[in-house]
Amino acid sequence: MDSRGIVETEKRSAHILYIPNHLSEEVSDFPLLYQEDKMAKFKGSVWQENVIRCGEDITTAPDGQTATIRFVNLRVRLEGKNPPLVATQVASFTSPIIENATDLHVHLFISGYVFTTPGTRAILVAHLGDTTALAPLPESPSDQPILQALEATLPAGVDVLTTLFLLAERSNSGDESQVAWLEVEALDFTLGKLDSGEA
Repeated sequence: MDSRGIVETEKRSAHILYIPNHLSEEVSDFPLLYQEDKMAKFKGSVWQENVIRCGEDITTAPDGQTATIRFVNLRVRLEGKNPPLVATQVASFTSPIIENATDLHVHLFISGYVFTTPGTRAILVAHLGDTTALAPLPESPSDQPILQALEATLPAGVDVLTTLFLLAERSNSGDESQVAWLEVEALDFTLGKLDSGEA
C-alpha cells in the first residue's frame, strides 16, 4: 500500500473514532429517559502485568460503580527443603474508566490470606493513585485472612492503576519448619466519596 493509501486509512479510522462524541452531541436534546447516565463507570475489563490470572474472573456491577477481580495464583510462598530466603511478586492492573470528566474517588479493598511460622514474615504493599500503603499484616506466627483498605483521588480522564508488591522471607533456608505464604485473593473497587467526606 502506498503512503496515500495509508493516510486515507488513518483518516477513516480517525473519523470512526470521532463518531461517538458526535452522536452524543446530537442526542443531547433527547428526553432524559433516553440519555445515558454520565457518572464515571468501570468499563469491565482489566489490563495486567507481571501476574497470571486464571480466566477472566472480573465482575462489574450493572451501574459500573463497583468492580471485583478474583485470583487463583497471585501469591508468594516459601516452603519445603532449601527454598530461597526471599520470594517476591509484583503485579500491576489498569481498570479502564469511562465518563470520568471530574476528579474520581476510588476505594479499594484487598482480601487474601497469610500463613507464617516463627522465623518468617510476609509483607504486602499496595499503591493506588497517589496512595501507597503497607498492609498491617499480623506478626509471625500467623494463620488468618487479611483485608486491607485504600482510598485515593484520581484526576479526570485517567484509568485506575493498582500495583501490588508481595514479599515472603525467612531467616534460615535450611529449616524446613520455616514456612511463609502470602496470597491476594481479590480486589474490590468502589467509586464514590472518600471516607474523609470529600465530594
